[in-house]
Amino acid sequence: MISLLGKISKAYGVSFLFGMVSYGFSFGFPIPVSAKIDQMYIPNGFDNNDIAEVIISGTLPDSCHQIGEATFEIDHEKKVIRLNVGNYKVDRDICIEMVMPYMKVIKLGHLPEGTYSVQAVGQPAYTNDLTIH
Repeated sequence: MISLLGKISKAYGVSFLFGMVSYGFSFGFPIPVSAKIDQMYIPNGFDNNDIAEVIISGTLPDSCHQIGEATFEIDHEKKVIRLNVGNYKVDRDICIEMVMPYMKVIKLGHLPEGTYSVQAVGQPAYTNDLTIH
């Protein structure tokens, strides 16, 4: 009787293991796409010895999208900062169709004095100003 129970529990364990492995393979590989920035908040009062930062937020269309790394590039001559937020779409069997909010704090580092135009890449109409004293 005990050996029969051992064989049954071993069979359930093996089928559970194969089920979990096949479930893991159903996720697919992440595909990089760009995320839309809905809001940009720039705090006031940065000095040239402060680490300037920008706070961005937005939404993702469903649970198959995951927010990635936020990157930026600074053109010191033109005083323009371009922000980009990575977004990954993972091909899954089931995606929950609901808006998924995100928020990121982007640390720009120490910047020289001046007023910079902060732009969201791919959204040319969406700009904001950052003033460094």
